[in-house]
Amino acid sequence: MKTPSSSLSRSQKIDLISLVVIVGLSVSVAYHYVLGVYLGMGWPFNTFLFKIGDRFGDLLIFSGKLSSVPIEGMWNYPPFTYLVIYPFSVLPKGVALGLFLLLFAVSFLHTVARNLKQADALATFRSVFVLGLLSYPFLYTVERANIEWIVFLLLYLFIVCFTQKRRILGPVFLALAISLKIFPAVFLVLLLAGRRYREAVLTLGLAGVFTLLGFLVFDGGFAANWQRFSQSTGLYVQACLMWDAGWGFGHSLFGAMRILLTAVSRGDFAESVQLLAVYPWLALLVFLALWFQLSRWQGRFWKQVLLLVLAMDLLPQTSPDYKLLHIFVPLFLFVNQDPPEKKDALYAILFGLLLIPKDYAWLPAHPMVSLSVLLTPIIMLFMGITIVVEEARNRRNSRVAGELSGVSP
Repeated sequence: MKTPSSSLSRSQKIDLISLVVIVGLSVSVAYHYVLGVYLGMGWPFNTFLFKIGDRFGDLLIFSGKLSSVPIEGMWNYPPFTYLVIYPFSVLPKGVALGLFLLLFAVSFLHTVARNLKQADALATFRSVFVLGLLSYPFLYTVERANIEWIVFLLLYLFIVCFTQKRRILGPVFLALAISLKIFPAVFLVLLLAGRRYREAVLTLGLAGVFTLLGFLVFDGGFAANWQRFSQSTGLYVQACLMWDAGWGFGHSLFGAMRILLTAVSRGDFAESVQLLAVYPWLALLVFLALWFQLSRWQGRFWKQVLLLVLAMDLLPQTSPDYKLLHIFVPLFLFVNQDPPEKKDALYAILFGLLLIPKDYAWLPAHPMVSLSVLLTPIIMLFMGITIVVEEARNRRNSRVAGELSGVSP
C-alpha cells in the first residue's frame, strides 16, 4: 500500500479529516445497528458508547455528595476538581446536567469554529458539524458528562498564550489544568524545552496553591480530606488497574500491552496486572526520551504539541476515550500551519482515524474489550514514531548541510 505523501491546502486538510470522520462514524453506526437491531445483541455490541444505564454518570454520581472530598465510587480526581464540580452537585440533576452539557457544547464548538473557520460560511458550518458534533471524542464526552472538556479548554488556552508569549496568563491556564487532572503536567516540558523556567516555576506554584485550596475548603480540613482522597484513589486503582473497569473504552499503552500479553500467553486477564510492576519504568523511560527529543526540537510546533498530547494519553495506566478531546489542540495547529508539508495527507488521515469509533470486533482475550483498545494506541504510536523519525532525519540533513557549507548547525 502506497503511503500518502502529498501536501494539502488548509481547506483540503479540513475536508480530508472530515471525510474520514463521516465514513468512520457511518460504518460504526451501521455496524452496531445490524448487531443491535437485526441480531438482537445487547451492550456493548449495539453501540460504540458506554452503558445506557450509566449515561452521564461521571457528573451525576456526585449529585449532593460534595461536602467533602468523596470516597464513594472509584475516583482519583485531585481535590481541586471537586471544587469545580461542586456547583453542579448542589443543583437539581436535570438542571446541572443541562448546564454542564450546554457549557461544554458552546465552548467546544466555538473553539472548533474559531480554528476551522473558512471564507464560505457553509463550509465552516460543515466543518463544525462534522469535526465537532460528529466526532467520537465529543460524543463520548457528552455521554459520560466528564469534566475532561474543561481540561481541554484550559490546555487550548495555554497553547494560545504560549504562542503569544503571555507569560502570566499561560501558566495560570496550565496550572488549572494540572490541578483538575495531573496528566497535563507533561506540558511543563514545553516550557522547559523553551527555557521558560520562570513560567514553569509559576505553573508549579499555582498548581500547588489550587490543590491545597481543594484540600482545605471542604469539611474536615486537610488531614481528613487527604485520607478520603487516598482511599478514593485506592478504589480507582483496584477497579481500573487490578480489575477491568472501563477497559473497553480506553486507549492507554498499558491497556493495549495488557490485552496483547493476555492473548499471547493465553492466560487470565486478571493475571496480566503483573505488568504493573514493570510498566511505570517503561513509561518513564519513554517520557524521558521524548523530553530529550523536544529539548533539541527544530521542527513544526504542532508536532511538539502532538507528541505531548500522545504522551499524556498513551503513557498513563488508564486513559478513557474522552481524553481524545486533546487531539483537537494539535489538529488545530496542523490545519493552520503554513506552508504545507509533503506528508499532510498522511497526518490528516491519521487525525481523522483518531476521531472515529473503532470497535469493529471484540477480542478473545476479554469479551467486553473491543479492537479499539489496540487500534487507537497503534495509530498514536505510528504518528509519534513518524514525527520523531522525520525530525531526526531533518536534523541530520541540517547538520550535513552545515558541515558541507562550513557553517555549524
